Formats: sequence, C-alpha cells, structure tokens
Amino acid sequence: MYLDYATRQARRHIPMTMEDWKTKLDAFLRFNDTEVLQ
Repeated sequence: MYLDYATRQARRHIPMTMEDWKTKLDAFLRFNDTEVLQ
C-alpha cells in the first residue's frame, strides 16, 4: 500500500523531500498499528 501511494505521488509529479517521506511513512506505520523504529 505504501509503495502504491509513492507511485501515485510520482505520477502526479508531487515533489517530496526525504523528510516528507519519513513523515508519511511514520504516519502509515502508526495507522497500521506497526511500531515505528527510532
């Protein structure tokens, strides 16, 4: 699911920084009740 999101962002030409990706991934993991590594 996360890679699908990343693909859609790329196809829509939405610029994302590494910090943006970190934030989105952390939110995705929390949403799925998965522990976020520090």
